[in-house]
Amino acid sequence: MSFIFPAIAISGALMMLGPLLIHLINMMRHRRVKWAAMDFLLQSYKKHRNYVWLKQLLLLLARMAAMLLLGLLLAGMGCHSQISRWLEGNVTHHYVLIDDSYSMNDNSGSGQTAFDRALRAVEQIGNRAATLEGRHEITVLRYSRAGGGKSNSPDGDEEDVDKDKKAAPAEALPGTADTNKNLVAQAFRMADVAGEIVDEEFQVFWEDRSQGMTPTELSVGPLGVLQVVRAVIGESGDQQNVVYLVSDFRRQDWDNASEARSVLGEMHESGAQVELISCVEAERPNLAITALKPEERTQAAGVPLFMTIEVKNYGKELARNVQLTVRTSFYNRSDEVDGDPQAIAADPDDLPVVLIPEIKAGEKVTRRVQVYFPAAGRHVVEAFLPPDACPTDDRRFCVIDFPDGVPVLLIDGDVNQENAYFANSIFNPSFLQDDLKDQDARARSGVKPQVETAAFLRDATLESLERFRVIYLLDVPRLDASAVTVLEEYVKRGGGLGVFAGPNMNLSWYTTNFYRDGEGAFPLPLSRDAGLLADPTVDVPDIDVTSHPIFESFNTERNALARISSIERYLQPPAEWVSGEDSSVRVLASLRNGDPLAVERRFGDGRVTAFLTTMSPLWNNMARRYTLPIILFNMQSYLESSAQGKEDRVVGSPLNLQVESARFTKDVDFVAPSVDGSRMVIEKMGIRPEENSPLMNSSLGGRENDGQRSGETDRSGVYEAWLFALDGPPEVRRYALNVDTDEGDLAISDSKQLLEYLDAAKPSMVQWDEFIEDPEKQAGANVSLAVLGILIALLLGEQALAYSASYHPTRGGVR
Repeated sequence: MSFIFPAIAISGALMMLGPLLIHLINMMRHRRVKWAAMDFLLQSYKKHRNYVWLKQLLLLLARMAAMLLLGLLLAGMGCHSQISRWLEGNVTHHYVLIDDSYSMNDNSGSGQTAFDRALRAVEQIGNRAATLEGRHEITVLRYSRAGGGKSNSPDGDEEDVDKDKKAAPAEALPGTADTNKNLVAQAFRMADVAGEIVDEEFQVFWEDRSQGMTPTELSVGPLGVLQVVRAVIGESGDQQNVVYLVSDFRRQDWDNASEARSVLGEMHESGAQVELISCVEAERPNLAITALKPEERTQAAGVPLFMTIEVKNYGKELARNVQLTVRTSFYNRSDEVDGDPQAIAADPDDLPVVLIPEIKAGEKVTRRVQVYFPAAGRHVVEAFLPPDACPTDDRRFCVIDFPDGVPVLLIDGDVNQENAYFANSIFNPSFLQDDLKDQDARARSGVKPQVETAAFLRDATLESLERFRVIYLLDVPRLDASAVTVLEEYVKRGGGLGVFAGPNMNLSWYTTNFYRDGEGAFPLPLSRDAGLLADPTVDVPDIDVTSHPIFESFNTERNALARISSIERYLQPPAEWVSGEDSSVRVLASLRNGDPLAVERRFGDGRVTAFLTTMSPLWNNMARRYTLPIILFNMQSYLESSAQGKEDRVVGSPLNLQVESARFTKDVDFVAPSVDGSRMVIEKMGIRPEENSPLMNSSLGGRENDGQRSGETDRSGVYEAWLFALDGPPEVRRYALNVDTDEGDLAISDSKQLLEYLDAAKPSMVQWDEFIEDPEKQAGANVSLAVLGILIALLLGEQALAYSASYHPTRGGVR
């Protein structure tokens, strides 16, 4: 038995003795008087004595019971004894669902996170249930255990993607049977506490079980865990069910949670009670790094590269003087030769702090930072902010592959290879600086051109072309059909193709075989070569450019580059040709007569850009001015970016590898970041998908055989995969996993609107501090109404009994 106010309960027990004391005092006041008529009354009294004593005794007991019930009512007695069994049922199952997404790392400033409060709420739920009689069981399930986070990573990782930012339902888990019994069994395997009987030792039990529990770095919604519990409740029989959602109830998860609302409504219809416990009192300001990526420029060792960093203010107030720190981590390839993942260490370098004067509420700011790595390798760039309300999204990582140089293929159709000469002099100035013995003194662009004739493409395979980031066709007359097929497949897979015109081009062949009525890779048909007549009466540049990365240096107020460039001849398309607005073809630059000069087409995953004039100064003066080097470097960066790949892996997504069994052993060592910053090595084995397959698959993260998430990639940071070659040093691949920054939006759902939105479930909602401190909720199910009803009935009975036991003369009788 439990009481809200135990002192009043003791007072009520003492008050019960009041009627007895009053009765005894009245007995002491009686006086014995003998008179003649007493003999007749004694005879009547003896005849009805037992009946009178019984009524007097019942009256005394009723008054004592009334005083006791009044005391219990004021003390707030909790459900106990057989009454509680009748009121609460024989078995009550408490399902506690804890939000452990990284927004629960919100620190109120007191050193206690929202997740800490959630764990404390579980303790109080157990303590509350322990005060109730009947059988009480509790199941605790974290959001992340029922579903993974959102992912849009490459390399086939989309199989684990949840595009609605809700956790994947249990029914969709690999290896899960369609029957509810198997689903229930799997749900209890996911649970941190599964059907534990609640008793007075629960607090000690929970303190031990919750040791080490922390918020994850995932972005997980409530839908997955709700679907799991709904299935379990469907198999629970006649027991009573109470579902607690312990969360921070952010708008991003609940303002449009139609599926979660439907599941909660179904739970209510099945008889379950729903309680919402909010662990956050107020919305706090939060900054997050939402992007860290290299600009679309040539990425090569020894060539500076600009990084773009975006910082967003999720708060409602202006953020001032934000300090942004950028750190580079250089990995020396010589350290990897020994094949010991534990022995390798990066060489970090902190760049000067970037000060952002202000970030307006709800807005983003972008900053550019230049990084430099002297040697080839997969190096790391990291950006971070000072810790704030939610420190998880204050850090972001990026892994960039810096090769020794970017291989580029130049196919020159000119017999003297004049076009390749100018391209080579721009991409590889060192071949003009052979007299410089000091390699560091030579200019370095990062591009490594290889010059070939059109015959090179005749026997080329797709594998031989894929080692080149970009291929240039420079005044090439025509190509064999096999070369066109391979070249178009190369572009479809993300390769870049640049075409420069010239007098040797067979215009009919390009139109028929390379354009093919818009089905081929070439962006437009060609009609003839034409001259651009000079017009001294008009002060208009020959080139009119659009807003495009290739011509970003032309879009200045004075347009100086366009004014110093002159075009004498070019290839002209048919007069009726136009690029459609919805087409994959776009005109990037035009001549002053309106004809196109540069045209782009997106073909598959790659890009094709055609310049309808020469690279050499045969038809223009761009090679003799500053124009061609600027255009060519921008064009190289733009075409190369389509082949670089955009790695944007999210925490929780698996790392899936395919390795060649002819080159590597089946042993794969993954290195994952740990809490203390040490390198945690996880040993895996490569498995052939088929017996004679030349490839082996290995993965880190994802789901285990029983459908549970492994959690191996649930921490942001840099991961490594060590592949051990059969002959030679190991190959080390690095990957960056970052948090889903949408979770950093700490806006809280309005409690009143949320309850109206979830009205079908008839939930109750309480703040964490009220739930912890409210003695009525701690005492359990209060039976004040039942006690009050019994008290009223008892008082009415006491009055009737008192009236029956007292003397009442007949009205109108003789006095």
